[in-house]
Amino acid sequence: VLAFMWFFQDRFIYFPSHSRVMNPRDVGRPFEDIVIPVSTGIQLHGWYIPAEEETGVLVYFHGNAGDIGHRVPVLPIFPQENLSIFLFDYRGYGRSEGRPSEAGLYADGRAVIEWLINNRGVPPEKMMLLGESLGGAIAARLAREYPVAGVILISAFPSLVDIAAHHYWYFPVRALLRARYPTAEDLKATNVPVLMIHGRDDRIVPLTFAVRLREAGGDRVRWVEVAGGHNDVLFVEQDRVRAEIRSFLRSCLDRPEPRGMD
Repeated sequence: VLAFMWFFQDRFIYFPSHSRVMNPRDVGRPFEDIVIPVSTGIQLHGWYIPAEEETGVLVYFHGNAGDIGHRVPVLPIFPQENLSIFLFDYRGYGRSEGRPSEAGLYADGRAVIEWLINNRGVPPEKMMLLGESLGGAIAARLAREYPVAGVILISAFPSLVDIAAHHYWYFPVRALLRARYPTAEDLKATNVPVLMIHGRDDRIVPLTFAVRLREAGGDRVRWVEVAGGHNDVLFVEQDRVRAEIRSFLRSCLDRPEPRGMD
């Protein structure tokens, strides 16, 4: 059993889909299909949803299951008039090529940010990173590497090892797991403002783990605890969540001075 877990552990971490169940036009958002080459020779697929008068770009890092088509219902939460959104699939998800891995997903995030800098002329100071669950680990790592305007973490965990050890306490997970995704460690090494939204009924990432992550961010974290679980946290108290996100976006993108790294 332990040998099986060692060699096939990626099957317990990544659950990609290729369904493309929806696209942004289904919620009234025009978009562009984007293909981004990655240095390893694979191509990523994404959707660029332009704002009417762009003041910033939100880069959306989705969770470990599904694809960008499953995130379309979230789009109405974000302002349409001044915030462009870039949704993309990691390698092995949706129409993106390759196979997912921790190093690979970090590389995918870097490729997207570099594409926005070089092809759209968007400086990191005008980028907001939103990470959902596993995507929170990627957003935190990139916030450590680029002077972005701010980070939004939805249902995020302090590290994948902590969560795996919690759910599979009867296995030596800390010794077996190759993927670490140390969100708290990366967040602690940044100095950007952070908005954390977590559901008090989350059974995948219990609230106590989210509190650990909040403590790693210190006074920079704006904490929002709402009703809901891991996957419906943005919808149960949607009006409150929308107001918190829009207020945070405004505070980050309207700030005149850039926020760099430590």
